[in-house]
Amino acid sequence: MKRILTYTIFCLLFVLTSCSEEQLDVYNGDNYVYFTYMSDKSPQKITFNFATDAPLLREGTVKVKMTLLGYLLEENATCDISAVGEKSTARSGIDYAPLTSGIFHSGLAEDTYEVTVYRNEDLLNTDYTLTLSLDAVENCLVGPAEYKHVTIQVTDRISHPVWWNQSSAANLGTYSDMKYRVFIIFMDGEILESLDKYTGIEFVNLIADFKAWWKDQWQQGNYQYYDTDGVTPLYETILDN
Repeated sequence: MKRILTYTIFCLLFVLTSCSEEQLDVYNGDNYVYFTYMSDKSPQKITFNFATDAPLLREGTVKVKMTLLGYLLEENATCDISAVGEKSTARSGIDYAPLTSGIFHSGLAEDTYEVTVYRNEDLLNTDYTLTLSLDAVENCLVGPAEYKHVTIQVTDRISHPVWWNQSSAANLGTYSDMKYRVFIIFMDGEILESLDKYTGIEFVNLIADFKAWWKDQWQQGNYQYYDTDGVTPLYETILDN
């Protein structure tokens, strides 16, 4: 049965213009797999922010894109992937789950490799980087060389929302990252872009519910964060109606 070619005239032109004569001799007529490049043709780079991408979770999944140039595979192909130590600050087993082999599935022109990353307290003050290398693909070639690596940056950063300064949000009191983080937990992970869906009184009442919820959580031993004086429970900086 004829195998179906997945590369288009565009892809062929890309090969012709981006590969040397020696590279063409290597790749001509063969399948090769690489980490999908960005829209500007630069190597793939992914940022995963726990604060916005997985606000309620202690671990997250980063999906790395891979592309096949050549014929669609008739059988799954195992991909050998490793961490590049000198280009990574992330620690295996601490910041991310130990890497396993990937699979490029038959019949696909694009596939993904999943990396599990971990949230820890250090991320509140810094971030970490994990650079992956596509070392080998079963019955395929790896290349071009500039797309053999992908960089994953993991953060846990939050920023002051513009709506915090609106009059209807005044009872939240002085902004702090930790107060906002706990508010997001109270909201079941919802990140508010604006307060448009609330009337003024509805949001004031929501703040009152938030304070009551946080006080109850505090008494259960949860979210026990203090104001800058180190004495006042942070929930007490939320004003009453």
